[in-house]
Amino acid sequence: MLVARPGHPERDKEYGSGDDDAEDRAADCGCHDRMRAQHDSDFSLLARLEAHRGGHGCACRAGAVAGVTSIKNPVSAARKVMENSPHVLLIDGGAEEFAKKQGLEIVDPSYFITPKMKERWEKSNKQDPKEVKGQEKKPGTVGAVALDQNGNLAAATSTGGMMNKMHGRIGDSPIIGAGTYANNNTCAVSCTGHGEYFIRNVVAYDISAMMEYRGMPMEEAAKTVIQEKLKSQGADGGLIAVNKEGRIVMEFNTNAMFRGYINSDGQKEVMIY
Repeated sequence: MLVARPGHPERDKEYGSGDDDAEDRAADCGCHDRMRAQHDSDFSLLARLEAHRGGHGCACRAGAVAGVTSIKNPVSAARKVMENSPHVLLIDGGAEEFAKKQGLEIVDPSYFITPKMKERWEKSNKQDPKEVKGQEKKPGTVGAVALDQNGNLAAATSTGGMMNKMHGRIGDSPIIGAGTYANNNTCAVSCTGHGEYFIRNVVAYDISAMMEYRGMPMEEAAKTVIQEKLKSQGADGGLIAVNKEGRIVMEFNTNAMFRGYINSDGQKEVMIY
């Protein structure tokens, strides 16, 4: 599930900054049973929040956590890393210890094991390895991008990654520039798909770079990366993005991608295909 929200002066007074909105939308979706199951497909979590602030230049702030199993809302932990630590990425036990000290809710790992996900996991273990390999590409990602009334762009992405992946594998979601990126001069991007390809191609940043250095419209940049570059490599996936004017792009090369948006006029839409 990916969610986009351009800013609106009155609504921003209620919800806060772009950082707040991107974090809240990702956290809200991640707590839903259906998304929690997707969110934790291998009983580990990856998450990150990244935001760039304007003014006379770009502060380029970013935060991420990876490989955590007990933080209820990893995307909130990622924001704490961004705001309350000198680092960008914390992993495993160190990230969980930091989150606990920051007062975030810690849960037993069983919280993320829904009946549906347990059934999928057990079924995959009984299948032929070749069949399971084909299912490894099925991601469960929750992402959000937002633009506030001050022109600040923010993005957040949280995922459980691939089922039956190798122990220690980290995907694109917590990698700044690969699965998530934001730049006030261009756009905010949140991605979903086969993480290895998104890392190799630095997908989220690539969209921003095409806009900033080539003057390419966001729509064209997204289509070029998702429909041409990734597809030519056999990679499945998609992304949502919002630019500094509040335009929204939701590009994907798969059969479907759960997505939705609310614009500055309050118009809302949820789509699958």
